[in-house]
Amino acid sequence: MKISEQTKKLAELLWKRSGEEARFYPVDRPFLKQYLDQAKAVDPAEFVSYNLASYPGLYTTQLFVCLPELWEELSVDDILNITESFKSEQPFYSLILFTYKYLQVDILHLILGSSQVPELKKQKIKAFLKSQYPNLILQEEELEDFEEDGLGIQLNDWVYARQKLLTDKRVKPAKQVLVDLKAEVESL
Repeated sequence: MKISEQTKKLAELLWKRSGEEARFYPVDRPFLKQYLDQAKAVDPAEFVSYNLASYPGLYTTQLFVCLPELWEELSVDDILNITESFKSEQPFYSLILFTYKYLQVDILHLILGSSQVPELKKQKIKAFLKSQYPNLILQEEELEDFEEDGLGIQLNDWVYARQKLLTDKRVKPAKQVLVDLKAEVESL
């Protein structure tokens, strides 16, 4: 995926400034508000792809949590195109964690069924899922991040983006019960 200079510059600016200016480490919505117009002006798929490939998973996950508008613009095909641009496994892990846990959509079968994802990466993704599946479900203590003094975003800010993606029959709702998720991951 070709990434525009505008997208790269915005991503780099947010990465550099968030650590110093965000009140909730590593990034939060109040910090991002001043950059929302710029974020809306770049291609959302490029922005997601570049951030996933360039920055640590904790940062990108929290950045995406704080930008539901970005995800409202993405389609399932956009998400598949993003995955095809990944050179390593780490961006897959971050994308899966974010989409499953926060967006609450299951794209696992899309990734694992993609002819564009090499078999070795699929095996590494399966191994990751088998060891990390409990982290795919939002835990009660993590809900504090969505309270008034947290990230500056509410879970219900994600309803539209989730519903939009779920209208595509290739996507399923994420499982919310650990035992059900474990059974699914073990069957991959």
